[in-house]
Amino acid sequence: MTRPNFFVVGAMKAGTTAIAAALARHPEVQLCPVKEPNHFCSDLHAEGFFAADKGFVALDCSEAAELARRPERRLHSALVTDPQAYEALFGAWRGQHAVGEFSTSYLFSRDAARKIGESLGDARIIAVLRNPLDRAVSEYLMNRTIGYRTEAFDVEVRKELSLIAAGEVPRLGTYVTAGLYANQVARYLEVFGRERVLLLLYDDLQRDFAG
Repeated sequence: MTRPNFFVVGAMKAGTTAIAAALARHPEVQLCPVKEPNHFCSDLHAEGFFAADKGFVALDCSEAAELARRPERRLHSALVTDPQAYEALFGAWRGQHAVGEFSTSYLFSRDAARKIGESLGDARIIAVLRNPLDRAVSEYLMNRTIGYRTEAFDVEVRKELSLIAAGEVPRLGTYVTAGLYANQVARYLEVFGRERVLLLLYDDLQRDFAG
């Protein structure tokens, strides 16, 4: 049994799924069978961000172990709060040098950097940053496709800004919130130091993905 030694923490809609698919083919990389287990963002757990009505499945130890044994059943996202269930996700480890997961919620979570640092202080962090407006539009289109949102983009943004002004965290539609990178990145730099944090740009990823 092992635990991750690298995390791709976001941003949401900035190419993390493509990176995960590419790294999954590398013989020295083991990836979590749930791309986004959302384990370390306790603040978002408490705020109901991963509610069942948004399609998030809560996994227990036995379900996590089954996913580890049968990687063909990979999930894109789930909610794994139990530490033992989280470790069970990596039960198929066979000595690979790099072990990672890709929860994009970890970038805008206020708790995740600290929680990861407390549990896995030697981990390395990767963040991909995308033009905030382009990222927000991409999230909106995704939500419309899934069926979460039906109102116009500007209406949804105004709703989110009202929640932010009231000190609340949006449960659906983090169009502004997830694009406020400065404080988000600063949390990881403070916990892990610049030498353990790799910042990539979405535009560079598009121009030279293999590089």
